[in-house]
Amino acid sequence: MIREKAVTLGVPDLDIVEGHAPDALTGLKRPDVIFIGGGISGEGLFEACWAALGVGGLLVANAVTVEGEARLAELRGIYGGDLVRIQVARAAPVGRYCGWKSLMPVTMWTVVKGEGA
Repeated sequence: MIREKAVTLGVPDLDIVEGHAPDALTGLKRPDVIFIGGGISGEGLFEACWAALGVGGLLVANAVTVEGEARLAELRGIYGGDLVRIQVARAAPVGRYCGWKSLMPVTMWTVVKGEGA
């Protein structure tokens, strides 16, 4: 699905690396962007990704747990960046009417690695 989206978004030559960090980073050239889709509160995950990212590179990390969100807030306090919470709700039956059923919020942190980081 990621490859199809890359074509749709106009980046058909996007180099997509699937795997688990830090192992998936071994032997790769320095990435421009790293996406952490979960597990940010795992020991050493952020540190390994940050070390692999080049200056000017973008790191995007998502969290849905309280612990993950706390880690993102902590990292933002140290490295800066932008912290956003995204909330989605879907229409669902409520008796003979329709109401909104909330899904889990996603907290997203984006940060660009600067000089000396």
